[in-house]
Amino acid sequence: MAKYQKGLAAIFETEESILFAAKKIKELGYDKFEALSPYPVHGMEEACGIKRSWIPYVTAVAGLTGMLLGTWLTWWTSAVNWPVNVGGKPHFSLPVIDPDLTSHKFAIFIPQSQLGFDEVKLTDTFKQLGASDIRASEF
Repeated sequence: MAKYQKGLAAIFETEESILFAAKKIKELGYDKFEALSPYPVHGMEEACGIKRSWIPYVTAVAGLTGMLLGTWLTWWTSAVNWPVNVGGKPHFSLPVIDPDLTSHKFAIFIPQSQLGFDEVKLTDTFKQLGASDIRASEF
C-alpha cells in the first residue's frame, strides 16, 4: 500500500483560479506539489513545471501499428482466407480530499516534506489566490 504524505490542500472553484494558483505556487519555489482536477485542464503541465513526456510518441506509434495490423487482419480474413458474403472515474479512489474533485472542483496539494513548507504562509498565499477551502490532508 502506498504511503500517504501529510500536507495542505487548497480547493478552487474554476479552471482559471487553479491555473493562476499553480503558476504562483511554482514561482514561490514549491516544486513538489500536485494539481488535482476532475478532467484535464489545458495549460496545467506548464503551470506546474511538468516537462513533456515521451509516452505520447510511443503510444502514437503503437496505436498506428495496432490500427494497421487490425485493418490488415480484417481484410485478410474477410477477403483472402475466409471470404463470406455477409452484409461497444475510477470506482474507488482513496484518499478523498473532497468528493467534488471528481466532478467540478480543483485542488493543489503541497506535502509537508516540500523544502520551505510553511503552513501559515501557504494558507495565507492560498487565501490570496482565491481558494474557497484550505485544509490539512493526505494524498
